Amino acid sequence: GFAQALALPVWFGHNWDALVDALRELANDDARRIELVWDHTHELRERSPETFAIVVDILEQVADERDALALTVTDR
Repeated sequence: GFAQALALPVWFGHNWDALVDALRELANDDARRIELVWDHTHELRERSPETFAIVVDILEQVADERDALALTVTDR
């Protein structure tokens, strides 16, 4: 979902490490600011709490590292 929504690069490997790298690259572009809003997270959290925790950790990690990336996780 992230690959499609964010138009991640073709080298994106569809794994957690590749997601971190792709988000870092997107957020490293000084010419643009990214506001990432992840909504309706309850579905993943209920279906796969471990995966949900991994994704939240990745998003928070990259948001903490890059000023160009703002992150909102909404659990509706």
